[in-house]
Amino acid sequence: MPRPRGTSAHGTITGYTWHKNNGEEPCEPCLLAKRDYSREAARSKKQQERAEAPRREAWQRACARLAERYPAEFREILMEEMRGVIQLPPDDDEGEAA
Repeated sequence: MPRPRGTSAHGTITGYTWHKNNGEEPCEPCLLAKRDYSREAARSKKQQERAEAPRREAWQRACARLAERYPAEFREILMEEMRGVIQLPPDDDEGEAA
């Protein structure tokens, strides 16, 4: 099996991936690179979630206020949307309207 071109591939996420794709145990520099990459990805994801939290919380508060103000309409819209996601039985009153 040919090695990654040049020595620059070792100690990188590319080198780690090359080892794994070729059925090898990654070398120590590549393992360290993978560990650092994974840690940075997790840190970045947590930062993004924290940055999005205020917007998500505002959205939830707005939905709660709309549900209080317009309960029948909110429930109707929610049920329409839920039918697209999970299997729900049809409303009882829809069949009786005929």
